[in-house]
This record gives sequence, C-alpha cells and structure tokens, in this order.
Amino acid sequence: MKNRLFYSFGIDIGGTFTKIGLFEVNIKTNFKDNSSKIIKDTDLELSFNVDDLFINIKLIESLKIKTQEKDNDEVEFIKNLIEAFDKLISSNNINKNNDFAFSFATPGFPDNKLKKVIGGAFNIPFLDKINFEDSIKKFKSDFIYLNLINDVTSQAYYEQLIKKDIFNSNDDIALLIALGTGIGGAIFTKDKVIAGSNGWAAEFGHLPLWFNKLNCKERTCSCGKVNCSEVYGSVGAYIKMLKEKGKNLTAEDALNLYIRKEADKDIIDTTEFWIDSLSSLSATLINIFNPCAIIISGAISKVEDLAKLIFVNTEKYANKYLYQNVKFYNASSADLAGAFGSVIHGIKSKINLVKELL
Repeated sequence: MKNRLFYSFGIDIGGTFTKIGLFEVNIKTNFKDNSSKIIKDTDLELSFNVDDLFINIKLIESLKIKTQEKDNDEVEFIKNLIEAFDKLISSNNINKNNDFAFSFATPGFPDNKLKKVIGGAFNIPFLDKINFEDSIKKFKSDFIYLNLINDVTSQAYYEQLIKKDIFNSNDDIALLIALGTGIGGAIFTKDKVIAGSNGWAAEFGHLPLWFNKLNCKERTCSCGKVNCSEVYGSVGAYIKMLKEKGKNLTAEDALNLYIRKEADKDIIDTTEFWIDSLSSLSATLINIFNPCAIIISGAISKVEDLAKLIFVNTEKYANKYLYQNVKFYNASSADLAGAFGSVIHGIKSKINLVKELL
C-alpha cells in the first residue's frame, strides 16, 4: 500500500466575502472497502473512495477576505488572495516546496479549459477579467492542478457526501437550491453530480416563473430576461421587496418575525409573496426531475423552518403524485461547504494527476 500527502486550497468566491481553506489531502492505494468512512461534519474532515484510492481531506485552517472593496478590482483581489495563501502556509509552518493544488468555486460560468469565468457572475463585475492560471503562477510556478467549478455545484459535492442517507436507490435524484443575491442550483445522485456538458447545469435562478401572487407583475433579471425566478425568489429580491415597503431588515430577521407571528402586514405580505415564488420554483423542479429530496442552501437556510415553509406551500403547485414523496432539507451549516466541495471536485476530476503523485 502506498501513501501520499499533498495540500489543496479550496476557495469559495462570494459577492461579499471569499472563503479560503487550506486542506491536507491524504491518499492511500489499493483500498478494498467500497464504503466511505463516516463523515465528521463538525470536525471538517471526510473520506471517500475513487477507483482504488482512499482519500481523506482535513481542514487545516481557513480565513476570509473581502471580495470587493469600494474601489476593488481584479488586481487588488488577486493580491489579497495571494497574501492569504502565504499567510495560511506560514502560520502552519508548511514548506512552500510541498505539492499544492488549487480549487476555485466561483459564481457564473467558469471554464476549466480557459481557467476563466466567461460570464454570468453579475454580482462581481471584475471576475471575468481574471485568468486564474496566470494569477496562481505568481504564488508558485508549479502546482499539481488548478480546478474551477461553479460555486453551487461545489456545494453539491459536499452535500452529496454528508447526506448519503437521503438516497434510497441509485436512481434517486436530489436537488440543491441556493438562495443568495441570486438563485443557483445543483443536481446530484448518490454517486454523481450532474453538471452538464460545460459544468453549468441547474441554473434554476433563470427559469421563468408564474405563481398565484404574481398578478401580471414584471421585473427584469440581471441576465436581461423577464421574471426569472431569482428576481422574486432570491434573498436579494426579498430584501429589495422589504425595502420597498420601508422595512430595513435582514432577510433572516424578517423571516424569523414571520415564523414567530410577530410580523406586521407588510412583512407578512412580502414574505408570503417570496415563499410563493420559491414554492413555484420547487414545484417546477419536482415536476421535471421527480427528486427524492430538495435541499435549501445559503445563509438564510440557517432559519430552521425555511425548508418546511417552502415544502408545505409547494403542494399547491406540484403534481401530487410527484410531490408526495419529496423531502425538503436545510443545507448543512458548514461555513466552508463550497470550499470543501471544490476540493472534492478537484480531486475527482483530476484523479489521473493525483495518481501520478503515488
């Protein structure tokens, strides 16, 4: 049996903050047991198998940087990113001559051949100007691999491992709906994340919506289309609608007031409109994919009853036979799910390069 260790940075780029984790990756060959090790979510350590390899990933340390300062651009962002890499390495007394890999989870449409985001990251205007390969070369001239993945798809790689028990068969499908500035999505089974031909599948935020409370309203999405689901169902849309009612609240605070029945009429009306839009989206996805589970992610998913609210309200829009067996879950609370998932995807997609290390 051969063993090998290398380090991987998992970088989850968000509109406000970028989360960076430094992970230790241990590989063992000729591992015969096909069952994954018990996942330790709270310890941020997990293990899985690829071919005949046993992979263990453990978080060493993490930090976050601001993605966008007032006058920030790609040059300043990369400078801060490189400084963060150096800080994590030096604070843990790791030799820079070790093997490193880099996995980025990004909004929009990352192209893994060009090593660029070619569009769709509307909340980070400079992101498509970055050539990630050139940027990382400033840190180290040689590395094992550089990997890019859509940020919500990366979450799916994490949820797939820690929510293994939601699947009853190999044919079961689970969906992830990520609520933030916009709406992202992911599709996965017990063994596979379905990312599409370019890795951009499940742009649920750009499905057009109809629902009872819409009443012929029209809003233009950042993509230029009208009435995409994220113009009504995203957290950004929820906050915008609250402000239009004169309510300067966070989405979490407004939702908790609604759940505790302490909200006034404006908050109630806005929240129910928002929930209705999400229910219409989830019903559409149920009718298309016949999933066993829908997972709601994003910071607002920390509100415990959110998934339950969407589930109950979805019944009026979904086909009853498809709806009745679907379970709704809030996503795992792990703050580094996107960074962790990007590392998992990097290893799985670059497995031939990983094998060459042994």
